Amino acid sequence: MFVRERHAAIDARRRSAPSRSPGCRSTSATRTASGNEAQTKPPIESVNARIRRAVKARGHFPNEQAAMKCIYMAIMSIDPTGKGQARWTSRWKTALNAFDITFDGRLSAARQ
Repeated sequence: MFVRERHAAIDARRRSAPSRSPGCRSTSATRTASGNEAQTKPPIESVNARIRRAVKARGHFPNEQAAMKCIYMAIMSIDPTGKGQARWTSRWKTALNAFDITFDGRLSAARQ
């Protein structure tokens, strides 16, 4: 009895939901609370890929400090010349700011 009522309720909700065309995307699927996910996702994924590559190359970490050093060096190596040129970090600004907030300024202290 309960199962039939449940299925009836689900079917009623499906019928009352507005239908979308196949090419139409919902705005809730493309926006987050901040509303700029589309702008920040590629740079953050790029930073994550760099960190992932550095961690994979290193393999094993004896302690947390060694792991943090590896992550720090991966983030600092964004600029291949090591001079902190703005053109290398222009797309990474939002990602670096997010890491700065997460790690309480420990990563940005060396850049200033």
